[in-house]
Amino acid sequence: AGSAPLIGGAEDEVHGELPYREFQIMRPDTGERRWIARRGERRMDGPEGGARTIGVVFDITAFKTVEDRLRNLTETLQERVAEQTRNRDRVWNNALGLMSVATEDGVFRSVSPSWTKVLGYLPEEVEGHHYSEFTAPEHSDIGQEGMTRVAEGENLDGWLYPFRHKTD
Repeated sequence: AGSAPLIGGAEDEVHGELPYREFQIMRPDTGERRWIARRGERRMDGPEGGARTIGVVFDITAFKTVEDRLRNLTETLQERVAEQTRNRDRVWNNALGLMSVATEDGVFRSVSPSWTKVLGYLPEEVEGHHYSEFTAPEHSDIGQEGMTRVAEGENLDGWLYPFRHKTD
């Protein structure tokens, strides 16, 4: 019987190849935990037709440390996004004023529940429709002014727009 491989065993061998594999080790001299990886192949062309292994073993501790940090950052970011989304939803769902998200050409993508309380429209009656469908024709210039201001990056806080109530 030959000597045991330094890293991994015969069960790791796949058609003569030792595929990439990661291991965690503890250094006997310092007790430090390190991550190492190996990749190689086993050939039967050694002395007297015997087996030989060609490959590399390398320290990937720094990569694993960064990988752990990125995983932790991702989890933290996901938690922060979920919390911000809950906060935004609370504001959106409890707003007294009309809130909306529209495309650049004025089609409502989403409207807050306040549209029902204030104007009598269910969100699904507004979403997908152009803002002009909810105004009297004589106010179309005000709507166009608002669209222009938004396109220029202005905030429309405090801007008044005469939407029609559903019963009008």
